[in-house]
Amino acid sequence: MCALAPVKELAVVCVRGWREAWGHRLVDIVDEIKNRFEDILMMEIPPWIINPFDETEVADVVLQEELLELSTNEELKVQFKKGYQRFWLQAKILEKYRDK
Repeated sequence: MCALAPVKELAVVCVRGWREAWGHRLVDIVDEIKNRFEDILMMEIPPWIINPFDETEVADVVLQEELLELSTNEELKVQFKKGYQRFWLQAKILEKYRDK
């Protein structure tokens, strides 16, 4: 038998105890988050937000023209490669496309 066997057994007992004591609370917290943020979790994000440089068709003609203009901007393409969340939070982008 390994000298660490008692420590291993103690760790298993501790984990089981922790799970019994806190596991149900974690489930409650997850449920609370789902209920509180249900509208955000159920939101459909248009494809042009995920990738504005893609050839996505948009019903709004003005938006389509702006996306075309955006897609030709090489500087913004470089910024987009850092992540779409970071891209849309840039002041010049946020200002221009805020109400679209």
